[in-house]
Amino acid sequence: MTIALCAILVASISSFIIYQLNYANEIKHSYLDIKNLMAAVEKTAAVAAFSGNQQIASDVINSLILNPLIRNANMNGHNHLQIAAGKKSNDTELRLPLYEPLDERNIAGYLTVEINTSEMDRRAKTRSIDTAVSLFILSLLIGLVVYIVVFFKLSRPLTQLSSRLQTIKLATDDRLPHLNNKQYDELIQLTHHINYLLNMVSDVIHAERELRAQISKLEQQFRGIFESANVGIALLDESGRLILANPAFAKLLGEGIHTQAKISGQWIDRLFAQPYRFWGQIYASLERNQATANDLQTCNDWLHVIISASYNDAHTPYYQCLIYDISDRKKREDQMRRSADYDHLTGLQNRHASEKILIHLLSNTIANKNQLAIFMIDLDRFKYINDTYGHEAGDKVLQECASRMKQHFTRDEDLIARLGGDEFMIVAYFEDITQLRAMVQALIVSLNLPIELGNAVFDRVGASIGIALAPQHGSNSNMLINKADQAMYQVKRSGRNGFCIYGSPHCLTPQSPSQQINPALGH
Repeated sequence: MTIALCAILVASISSFIIYQLNYANEIKHSYLDIKNLMAAVEKTAAVAAFSGNQQIASDVINSLILNPLIRNANMNGHNHLQIAAGKKSNDTELRLPLYEPLDERNIAGYLTVEINTSEMDRRAKTRSIDTAVSLFILSLLIGLVVYIVVFFKLSRPLTQLSSRLQTIKLATDDRLPHLNNKQYDELIQLTHHINYLLNMVSDVIHAERELRAQISKLEQQFRGIFESANVGIALLDESGRLILANPAFAKLLGEGIHTQAKISGQWIDRLFAQPYRFWGQIYASLERNQATANDLQTCNDWLHVIISASYNDAHTPYYQCLIYDISDRKKREDQMRRSADYDHLTGLQNRHASEKILIHLLSNTIANKNQLAIFMIDLDRFKYINDTYGHEAGDKVLQECASRMKQHFTRDEDLIARLGGDEFMIVAYFEDITQLRAMVQALIVSLNLPIELGNAVFDRVGASIGIALAPQHGSNSNMLINKADQAMYQVKRSGRNGFCIYGSPHCLTPQSPSQQINPALGH
């Protein structure tokens, strides 16, 4: 039925198109016929127009009028020639100039015809309708034949095949019967293909059942790993709320935070000392489409956090989060770092660390146009105390002197370091020479106070201090340390237990208490 309707529709559309095309073609040919007719009588009409011959002109006009497509014709020329025939109306006109036979550059007159457009339209419609009707009938006949052939050769056998196919159960050995009639070669091939497809579907179903069994087994294994893992494993939604977590994750969070995590993402602010770093890790994973890892500090411990972003079917992000406790590792790293950068006896920065910090302070001094003082300190009587009272007493002296230095230089930017033995270095900012003098004099007084060496034994140690200033004496760390060393040895040569600024001819010591620092060195 559908094929028949399609055939009628196609025939109708085709007939309409053919009608339109044929109608336009007939109109075109009618115009062309009239032009050809005018061209045929052009030379005769030109002679009549040039000579003014009424008889020839009348014959030309009358011959044109005989054509039903020409409603009216007229000609004018020399000697007041004016000939017309037919009925005048307002139809379309065609005008042909008539040139003189002896000189074609001059026009002798004009031949004008008025087209009978109604007759032209009638002829075009009649011929176009005949052609369209013939095509429509022919299309219907072809469609009917095709419908009969398709119905008996294809539609009915396919319907029977479809009905049989609906009774077949998947994942069984039931198949379509084989056809042996050679009239149905295509159906035989189709039946083979369908049976082949059914075999493939059965294989897929069996494979899927086996795969489901394997997946179920793997799910049990992974569930066991998930539940018993020492690493915290969790899924978070885009707000940070906990979707799923294993026992290890809950243990690392603690009961209170774990309960809150199931409600909202505010648990992140409670757990981490710097929660913005956790969120930054989440956003980085989402942006880079790869896992990110970081060490994050909690209120009491350190956690190593690995985050990987994924999307669900609604293209909403969620996050896989793995955490495990690295507090012990961090403690070991801190111990190693302190052993590398700090003096184990006094707790001060060692030479290696202090050199790096000094370079940083010097760069800030230059950038901010500050003044920096580098103190090189040598304990005057340390060797005597160490040799007299023993190494244990010497260690107490070093520790007490370090403690007193820290009491005087308490700013975050102040640097106090033990370079080795009884040599110390202090680096501090100062505003003017008066402040600098007060700082160093207070330090000398403090280092001169008695130190308890044990068993009610007290002694004094004292110190020689050399000072170099930045940027007055340079901006290179090694050069400034050398200049401060030179100033310190100048103090020792001058009697010890005092201080001297590099470039100053005199040192301030207890033997010369009235000696003043040269103010020019502070500039």
